[in-house]
Amino acid sequence: MYINWILDGAGDPNHGFTTDLAGNQRRKYISEQQIPWILGLK
Repeated sequence: MYINWILDGAGDPNHGFTTDLAGNQRRKYISEQQIPWILGLK
């Protein structure tokens, strides 16, 4: 999921998260919970 987050932010239309509900929830989960945890912000 981390790689999808990176590719999603790069704007690559063939990779990253989908724009449906599941993709949006994955994007939110990685952005709001996992990345801050990895960086020691939580």
